[in-house]
Amino acid sequence: MNRCHDARKKRARNRLRLGLDTYAMARHGMEVTAVDLTHVGVSTASERFRQLGLAGEFLVADACCLPFADASFDFVYSFGVLHHVADTRQSIGEVHRLLKPGGEARIMLYRRHSLYELVHRLLGVPFEDKDELCPVVRRFTAEEARALFRDFSRVEISIDYLFGEGYGALFRLMPRWLYEPLSRRWGWHLMIEATK
Repeated sequence: MNRCHDARKKRARNRLRLGLDTYAMARHGMEVTAVDLTHVGVSTASERFRQLGLAGEFLVADACCLPFADASFDFVYSFGVLHHVADTRQSIGEVHRLLKPGGEARIMLYRRHSLYELVHRLLGVPFEDKDELCPVVRRFTAEEARALFRDFSRVEISIDYLFGEGYGALFRLMPRWLYEPLSRRWGWHLMIEATK
């Protein structure tokens, strides 16, 4: 019973996080269009915007085949999504297709050679709960990520996020002056900035 209650609490917390980046962009004056593969994600984010009086367009769509015309957007953002889709290469092709010439993409993909990966492998700990709806599917090296973005005119890749709150006291007590350089070397996130 306790485990079931914990799983429900975790799902509720995750729902509260849906659309947070979209919310931040809209609050800063960006005209936002957000897509998600699930009706739950779209309805939750859409309802939050409605309650807060923010404008935004939300629709259910597959990142590998998006329902927008070529060169529709100035900016495309995806944080921690495209490594989960059926075909990451195709989804990045969609990002390129949707951007206007000179448009920018900011994408985060999971990094293979990271402390996070090493700890999970050494301890035999799965990356997610067995009931997780969105499993960790792919991790990339910086070189592999660069190849995925080869059609872009400019690509910059940095490394970030050594580990997060799930590491408890280690995360809370590690000084930022140590955490940040370690993140740049052993981080779990490839932060990609690309210009069409």
